Amino acid sequence: MKVQSLEGAVAATVAEPNVHSRPGRVMMVSTALGVGGGAEEQVMLLSLGLRARGWEVRIVSLVPLIPVSAELEASDIQLASLGMKRGIPDPRAMLSLIKELRGFQPDIVHCHMPQANLLARAVRPFQPFPVLISTLHNLTMERVNGSSGRFLELAHRWTDRFSDLTTAICNAAVNNYVQRGSVPAEKIAVFYNGVNTLDFQADAELRQEGRRTLGLEGEFAWLAIGRFERAKDFPNLIQAFKIVVEQAQQEVVLLICGRGSLENDIRAQVQACGIEERVRFLGVRRDIPRVMNAADGFVLSSYLEGLPMVLLQASSVGMPIVTTDVGGNAEVVIEGANGFVVPARDDRALARAMQRVLKLPDTERLRMSEFGRQLARENFEIERILDRWEALYREQMRRKSGRPIH
Repeated sequence: MKVQSLEGAVAATVAEPNVHSRPGRVMMVSTALGVGGGAEEQVMLLSLGLRARGWEVRIVSLVPLIPVSAELEASDIQLASLGMKRGIPDPRAMLSLIKELRGFQPDIVHCHMPQANLLARAVRPFQPFPVLISTLHNLTMERVNGSSGRFLELAHRWTDRFSDLTTAICNAAVNNYVQRGSVPAEKIAVFYNGVNTLDFQADAELRQEGRRTLGLEGEFAWLAIGRFERAKDFPNLIQAFKIVVEQAQQEVVLLICGRGSLENDIRAQVQACGIEERVRFLGVRRDIPRVMNAADGFVLSSYLEGLPMVLLQASSVGMPIVTTDVGGNAEVVIEGANGFVVPARDDRALARAMQRVLKLPDTERLRMSEFGRQLARENFEIERILDRWEALYREQMRRKSGRPIH
């Protein structure tokens, strides 16, 4: 089945990459960096891909580094931290970032997440650099603890003149930021997250090994991955899964990967629902491809998202997916094609969709898997995404220098 390309919204704004062009220096500035967050994982993936294509890359995290991927650790990409504390502004970080900029002399500064965007914009008048690209990784600027992001939105509007372009990771996010006045419509574009489809693919051996390791036998295993924070709405998932357990005509289990400030609350809810024998907390895992292959379906219950990496990964593996209709989720999960999309904060709708997947015949489930894998390859494969970023970088460098970039 042919999957419709999702890149039309930005194809006209970015030239095709010139494979003969000479790479330059890119400084990635991220609010945080480490394994476990979708935005952070995308920063690492982009950095590794650009380095493999010859770009010199340095990553600067505002807050202290937490464990990064083994591949990034083994690379020659330089890592630095400004030592800021989470949620606490620190003017000294401006001086630290100026020092990093003077030492690295980047052609491109590419920032990720609101706090990093604002810090680089504040620094630019004092330490000029050629190009600044600001990327927003969520539908809104609401923080993970649920606090309002309105101040951040206003700050982005006030400082927009210091940024050359803002990108967001789905069409829904672009529309939201334009409507709220955070970014002018002519200065924002969609750049999807990318997934390495070679790392995330269906693998019979991984499935067998994963199910043995996780102690799975004949059960249908649902998988959820995410931080235990308000936006992920795990309470909604637990309530939905309780309904599934009560009504399913087969054994079902729920595997949950992640950590977060609300984990104890979720564990208590599981016990209160009497389903503790059906829910397994796996913590933060570095073998997500194995866990995805071991499971039978993927479920995401968030009420706030951008373009979740876990949905791209699950689609690439070929998992039938049930997700809420927030952010760019419906740009990854096509209703009835590779899964089902339901309203957010509706446990009964979530449960019904999960039950629909349970009742699918094998042929229909296989069709969903093939569609999901094809969609991931055609629209979210990391090499395609890197082509577009390189094209944008070179176009911006050309505009600033006034000469072709070779």
